[in-house]
Amino acid sequence: MQRLLPIMSAPGAPFARPIAVPVFTIRPYMQSDHDVLREFCEKHFLSHALVDGEALISFPSLAIDSSIGDYIALSSDLIFVLDTTGQLCGYACGALNAQQHRTGAQSTWKPQMAVKYPAGLLDSELHPSIKILIEAFHSDRGRGPLLPEDIYEQYPSIVTMAMTQESLNLAYLPFSLLSALINCLRGQGSHGVHTVLSAENRVLHECFTSQGFTELMRTADGAVILGRSIERFP
Repeated sequence: MQRLLPIMSAPGAPFARPIAVPVFTIRPYMQSDHDVLREFCEKHFLSHALVDGEALISFPSLAIDSSIGDYIALSSDLIFVLDTTGQLCGYACGALNAQQHRTGAQSTWKPQMAVKYPAGLLDSELHPSIKILIEAFHSDRGRGPLLPEDIYEQYPSIVTMAMTQESLNLAYLPFSLLSALINCLRGQGSHGVHTVLSAENRVLHECFTSQGFTELMRTADGAVILGRSIERFP
């Protein structure tokens, strides 16, 4: 009979405590997510030393406005969030037509941001990192680089993604998050997507290339453009 007993019920067997495994959820963005998404963007900026933390206190929405404000305003139906037990740990945003999104951001969204962050702020004693972000709202430059026409023809949609380092370390999470967005874009008729990354962002570069993205070009200011067909994905 001893041989038929389960190992953990055998006399003298050590007690093994259950291991808590986090449960991750990928779902469409909702308006009620705005505050936690704002906090995530702020932490993301600080963790990557993109802005001075003390200076950012005076502008609690600047991080989210600068990073994905145009997606929230123009294509919130193409935003997916990753959370675990109510804690947001990543997002993926997209636009079905990158050219139209760029035009819309320039004509409607940026003017709204210019009112929210008036040019007069630039004359005050702000931290340089804050000034750079606010100056972008008053610049004539478009949102992101203007790409060659053939890229827009082959890869008309644009995607962007950010996650905590802990989530990126679990390879299935960025794959699943990006897949949710790309499958949604494909369902809306897209046949190709591209993304714009900093040349220094090797982690996301590896993440996208592992999912079939290839480098299309590099811009003069150091941005890397990656793209892939999504007629068959993954």
